[in-house]
Amino acid sequence: MSDDDAIRRSDDPFLDDLEDANRLQDDEQLSLFDVSPSWEKEWRGMPEFVQKNLRPHRSIIVNFKNEEDFKAFSQLIDQRLTSKTDSVWFPKQRIRFRTKAYYDES
Repeated sequence: MSDDDAIRRSDDPFLDDLEDANRLQDDEQLSLFDVSPSWEKEWRGMPEFVQKNLRPHRSIIVNFKNEEDFKAFSQLIDQRLTSKTDSVWFPKQRIRFRTKAYYDES
């Protein structure tokens, strides 16, 4: 070890640790704990989750010159729009809310 290395190693312990970590082989990985995640045992045999694409096909921004134009648009698309409305689906979509329930299995 050269004098420069000794000085640098004593100046910043974080950099020393980083340099040591960079010296590890590619197939080695640092681990805080050598235990498998707690969820793995419970997850075995569970069905795969598939999320449907719920994004809109296309979105646009519509600007109104005045309140009358805004109200006319609301009537045109047959949807109730208010000053708090920031988006709508066309045609109107029925939004289904599901009640979430949590069960304690202990």
